[in-house]
Amino acid sequence: MQQSQLTTRDANALKAADQNISYADSLIKMLVGSIFIAVCAQIHVPMHPVPMTMQPFAVIILGLLFPWRQAAGAVVMYIAETAMGLPVLVGFAGGLHTLFGTTAGYIWGYIPMIVVISYLLQVFGKRSFLTKVVAVLAGQIVQLTCGVTVLAGFIGLESAIMFGLFPFVVQDLIKMGLAVTFIHLFKTHPLSIFK
Repeated sequence: MQQSQLTTRDANALKAADQNISYADSLIKMLVGSIFIAVCAQIHVPMHPVPMTMQPFAVIILGLLFPWRQAAGAVVMYIAETAMGLPVLVGFAGGLHTLFGTTAGYIWGYIPMIVVISYLLQVFGKRSFLTKVVAVLAGQIVQLTCGVTVLAGFIGLESAIMFGLFPFVVQDLIKMGLAVTFIHLFKTHPLSIFK
């Protein structure tokens, strides 16, 4: 009886320790993900009214690699870092005001974008190149819709489509193609740790 209780108690302690390690692992992944987005934000081409950055590329990469909760957590951390005034946006900008300006919809749109990408891959599988392309395309459409919708409140729908959608279609297709191809090749490599 005593032996059985020790075993049960030990098993519960090990389970709790594993769960704590899992939480810590998730938090570290989310933090690294948010830093990756911040670094990619500094790779940009100035445009008016919305700069073209590599943030979507970073979000796509994380969406392809992380489970949806960790992926969304990384984006939420990135937005929290922005709100706290950390210089994580394009041109090392940050601050609460940036989350309510012309680019706000694109930034907030990263949350549903990454959830759509990660969730679709979780449901339909991550092995197929075509599945990755469809998931990323769906996520990108959601993000651009959020961005154009908010931008339209500042400059009108026609101008928002002209300046906040059309200039990015080809660029975003290139970024999506690069991200999906990179991750597909990386994850199918025999030595990959992300299988």
